[in-house]
Amino acid sequence: MAASRTVRRFTGKPFCIWFDGGCPITTGVGSIGMHFVDVDGRPLYTRGEHEVGYTSNHSEFLGFRRALETLLERRWHTRGDYIQVRGDSQYVLKVMTGEWRPSAPHLADLYEGVRTLIRRYRLKVQFQWVPRYENSEADAAVRAARKAQGTVVLLDNTGDADFASSVETSPGRTGGAACSNVVCVGRACLPRAGGLVSCSPPGQYAAALTRSRAR
Repeated sequence: MAASRTVRRFTGKPFCIWFDGGCPITTGVGSIGMHFVDVDGRPLYTRGEHEVGYTSNHSEFLGFRRALETLLERRWHTRGDYIQVRGDSQYVLKVMTGEWRPSAPHLADLYEGVRTLIRRYRLKVQFQWVPRYENSEADAAVRAARKAQGTVVLLDNTGDADFASSVETSPGRTGGAACSNVVCVGRACLPRAGGLVSCSPPGQYAAALTRSRAR
């Protein structure tokens, strides 16, 4: 695909989701990244997660799903006139727009799950492919999560301390985090001013990965 391609057009101001995912062949352990931009064009939130997916297509699809779930959890879908989803994964975007069929049962399950969320919340969603260099924030979150072997929050302009806590106490966390540049209270890790959250609790996403591999 030589140029950016947008499928289905809506009018008004979009709330933008950028997603990415990757899985080195040598490890078989994937990481995902998500980046959110508010309707006024202001970068809002960027996060990466590790031990998510076990192939590149799987990780990229999970990256999109986790980004959509985060959007719904925070009710950011109510901010814009529609949701614009941007990524450099031709596979995910062509499956979501009906150009391709899912290539494996576990990917078909992800596809159906995402479609169910979109229908349930009556979301207006526009998908746009972008070159990798335009997806730099989500890609950076993938690489940061892989390096940290855990969840990283690269940007948080939400102003919501409860949200920051919920990210670091997500299902699968077992405690014993090794965190840098954060303030940790119990099981919650909050970023210092202008800092990078880098937490790597043992087996943080082991349960989620086991469930994914069982599909």
